[in-house]
Amino acid sequence: RWSNIINDIKLLIKAIKGLIPELRRAKQRGRKPKRSLKSYLTLIVAKEARKTSLREAEASYSTLACGERVPKSTINYWEHGFDSSLIERLVRAVGSKAEKLLDYAFSILDSTKFTSWNKSLVEFHLLVRKAGETIYPIAIAFGSSFLTPLRAIVPGKGELLADALYNNNLILKAIFRAGYQPIVKPNKGRGRKFWRRKARKLFNDPLTKLQQKYRRRGIGESI
Repeated sequence: RWSNIINDIKLLIKAIKGLIPELRRAKQRGRKPKRSLKSYLTLIVAKEARKTSLREAEASYSTLACGERVPKSTINYWEHGFDSSLIERLVRAVGSKAEKLLDYAFSILDSTKFTSWNKSLVEFHLLVRKAGETIYPIAIAFGSSFLTPLRAIVPGKGELLADALYNNNLILKAIFRAGYQPIVKPNKGRGRKFWRRKARKLFNDPLTKLQQKYRRRGIGESI
């Protein structure tokens, strides 16, 4: 959002199209969408990036993104029409491209809850990378099950910072096996199973200085 590209709508849409892969929607009843999912996503991302109205998106962005003018009612429909599994696939695809371009110094796993427009609770777990002054998402998993974070733990390297919520034996096992060194705050109220003991030993070792590095976790919340 700090790039000058955002001020040029043509360059912005071109950049978004280059990042978003071709996506297929799960089989559903009814007719197929008139336009590709990629074009609708491009239009919606451009609208949100510029913080404009549906009317402005229809008048100024839709022809550039979709090749023709798209009614604001259609844009509004697709804003709410993408399911969570498609968003998870999209974030992985875009994040993978960003990782190849930027690499990273360390990763942060965090969770967020918010109330949607229809007053339903949405919860997701987001894995982000820190590369210099840039923070970018690499994986996201929607859901409230204690196993949901496992879908957000993709293979990687180096340190992975996370709070005590992730001090779970299964989650820590997944973090270790995915190639990371977990910096996860110990939860004293939980038992001492193998992977939790291993992570706690690392966290408390004064030679590793992981407790100091854990303070950088707040960087990931800014995304």
